[in-house]
Amino acid sequence: MRHFGKFAAAGLLAATLAATGHAAIVVNIEEAGGDILASYSGSLANWTGLLFVGGDINLDADRLSATTFRIGKPWDNLGFSGLSGPANWGPGGGFPASAISVVGDFFVLDTDGYGIPRIYIPKGYIWGRTLTGSATFPNVTFASLGLKAGQYVYTSPANQTITVNIGKDGHVGAVPEPVSWAVTTLGFGVIGGALRRRNRVSAHFHFT
Repeated sequence: MRHFGKFAAAGLLAATLAATGHAAIVVNIEEAGGDILASYSGSLANWTGLLFVGGDINLDADRLSATTFRIGKPWDNLGFSGLSGPANWGPGGGFPASAISVVGDFFVLDTDGYGIPRIYIPKGYIWGRTLTGSATFPNVTFASLGLKAGQYVYTSPANQTITVNIGKDGHVGAVPEPVSWAVTTLGFGVIGGALRRRNRVSAHFHFT
């Protein structure tokens, strides 16, 4: 029973560690046949450390530039500032692109709004719920918009991240977060301990 209690405690610790992993949103932007395809998916756990900047802000819908990613319905939104990260995704230039074939939830990442990166999410958003959407920006290229291929990461004070991958070179394989490594290591430790105890018990009752 003592061993079971230790396993239960270890399992509870692993679950707690897993629950504290930060939320994240990933934006992917790629060129395809003379167009730009953009999509995003992810969630936010809360707005801890972020500054509420207002709601129902009139934003141009479905826009892509070196400083702005906007897709979805532009009304009924909530805005937050306080992210840290790059001011742009390239040198920019030209007019922002407008989208067609837009589906999914409203989401905006404005990296140059009032000098501080901002995000806008749907009003009534339930923290932790997955947001997802996609759009096609026709007849534009990275060169025409002044986008530079790469990965751009924005972090909130609560360690929530928004990652913008521009071009296939910007995509990287998923790297386990420190908390994931901790859970994995803890799991291996529990299994190893159980095997050692079982071996000791087997040796104790082995008769020749």
